[in-house]
Amino acid sequence: MTTVLICDDHRIVREGLRTFVAGVPGVDRVETAASGEEVLARYEHEQPDLVLMDVRMPGLGGLEATRRLVAAHPAAKVLMLSAADDRDQVAAAVSHGARGYLLKDVSHEELCAAVAHALDGDDLVEPSLRRALAGGELEVHYQPKADLRTGAVAAVEAVAMAARTSVIFSVIFSVIFSAASVNSVAPDVVPIFVT
Repeated sequence: MTTVLICDDHRIVREGLRTFVAGVPGVDRVETAASGEEVLARYEHEQPDLVLMDVRMPGLGGLEATRRLVAAHPAAKVLMLSAADDRDQVAAAVSHGARGYLLKDVSHEELCAAVAHALDGDDLVEPSLRRALAGGELEVHYQPKADLRTGAVAAVEAVAMAARTSVIFSVIFSVIFSAASVNSVAPDVVPIFVT
């Protein structure tokens, strides 16, 4: 039985990703976790075939959770998910053992293809980046931000999260309406967008 474990601190993201990943051929079960700590606690018992791990989460972030997971279970397959296109974050994820790094704005098709490739054992990291890290040509400079944030930084992050959530709602409603139009059925849900 092929299992994918999705880890993100936002429930709507977890559920949206679960819907997409459940449609990947060969995936039998999709589970979710809300934190890096939860993934580490469950991995030994559940042994999922793939973990989709959010980079930034409260408590134990995805990068550190991935480092600990791969150190304890070298065969673990982890794909990182992030809203940020940050080369230092990508380098840190790869150096910590991630098999790939996806931005949260990937299409449904790209996400499903990445999951299928990762489950097949493919490395989804750009080969030049993997070689540079292995050869010591590239240093990892990523340092997680401290939890002590100013009110202004917290406010900006809250606005960014609201914008991301709005995009996720758009994706979810697009899927609902696409499925309804394919099946010639009117959806029972009417989307309301708050701007």
